[in-house]
Amino acid sequence: MGVRNDLPEILSASDSVLIPSRNEGLPRVAIEAMAAGKPIIATEVGGTPEAIIDGVTGILVMPNDINQMGNAISHLIENVKLQKRLGAAGRKRAIQHYSIEKYISRLDCLYRRLSANFEPELTVNTNEDACT
Repeated sequence: MGVRNDLPEILSASDSVLIPSRNEGLPRVAIEAMAAGKPIIATEVGGTPEAIIDGVTGILVMPNDINQMGNAISHLIENVKLQKRLGAAGRKRAIQHYSIEKYISRLDCLYRRLSANFEPELTVNTNEDACT
């Protein structure tokens, strides 16, 4: 499909998302699919298990295992309740962990921690809960 600028429309038209990567960092497409409330089947590589919790927000399969991917797709197609449960849990996780507000909060906390190391006089809230 090449570079696309219409991902919201594509996700909206999708029932689920398959990410068959052999190598992956933190898959942005997984986060975008979760935010759209779509169930995901993805290979258990790189940072994918950090984003997708197997059986909770998606289904993780072994890389290069076409049979396992096919079985997961069939299982998801046949189980509408599972589709909805995974999609809803994925959306909740995307909002809680990957929203722009969460990103800004984490970045702000990082800058404050780094700044505290360079300016000892600076008062920084050291409450760990403030930076989670």
